[in-house]
Amino acid sequence: MRYLLLLLLLTSPASAEERGPYLHLLGTASVGRSLRFNNPFRLEEPLGQTPESVSLAAAYLDLSLGVFLGLPWGGQHGLWVHHAAALTGIDQTVIAPSYAYLWRFDRGHAFYGRLGPSIVTSPEVNVGAELGAGGVYMVSGLFGLNAELVGAAYYGAATRQVAATLVPLLSFQAGVVIDWEALP
Repeated sequence: MRYLLLLLLLTSPASAEERGPYLHLLGTASVGRSLRFNNPFRLEEPLGQTPESVSLAAAYLDLSLGVFLGLPWGGQHGLWVHHAAALTGIDQTVIAPSYAYLWRFDRGHAFYGRLGPSIVTSPEVNVGAELGAGGVYMVSGLFGLNAELVGAAYYGAATRQVAATLVPLLSFQAGVVIDWEALP
């Protein structure tokens, strides 16, 4: 009898709010490129003649995992961790744990925003800030495409002219996404 009662409780219809949180995982693999708006060390690919000129930063690979809670449709709050590594030039890696907000407005489309610190782990440790906004288009229930625009800023080492430099970057990355959902 108690097994029958347990089975009835587990299978009874309930609203999404009553069933508990909805778990949503997103994993991405993206390739990106950045514009560096201050180039005090005259790094590769300057697009101008002065240290303040815009330059291209190295291409990078970005792998990420996002965990979101909320209702299946609409807004979901979460944590998104990105790990980026330069594909050419100096062996640089960055980890960016971010607060993220994901908005799903239908089965195949979502937009998101994220904000958090950006930690350079090699070749030398540095901490900056990162703000990203992007979108997801699902090709199937599991696989999709994503694109993201990311703004970041870091304080750099001193030069002969400046005690400390601020290096802002604007990046664009695009790639694939894996979407996994656990309904309560």
